Amino acid sequence: MLNTYLRQPWEPPHECPNKGHGRIEVRRCRAYKSVDRLYNANAWKDVTSFVVLERVRTVSERTTTERVCYISSLPADAKRIAQAVRGREPYALVSGRPVR
Repeated sequence: MLNTYLRQPWEPPHECPNKGHGRIEVRRCRAYKSVDRLYNANAWKDVTSFVVLERVRTVSERTTTERVCYISSLPADAKRIAQAVRGREPYALVSGRPVR
């Protein structure tokens, strides 16, 4: 299912590079409007976006990539959602439902 989303049009991605503590990290956030493709979409009241947050981290010569997916009641605004996640508030992404 994730691969299907990655081929869909999204709002412009938000990218945030970060250096420090001996590592280089790039966070890339893509927000999708097409929540109708979620499994049992009608059961997800107030969900308006689906988000893929990708973290590419390089420490020394080793690079790792991590993808985290969220559903959200926020509009498909990659910058806004990336800021919410970066602010260590992932529970703010879906009103009334803690999703991690």
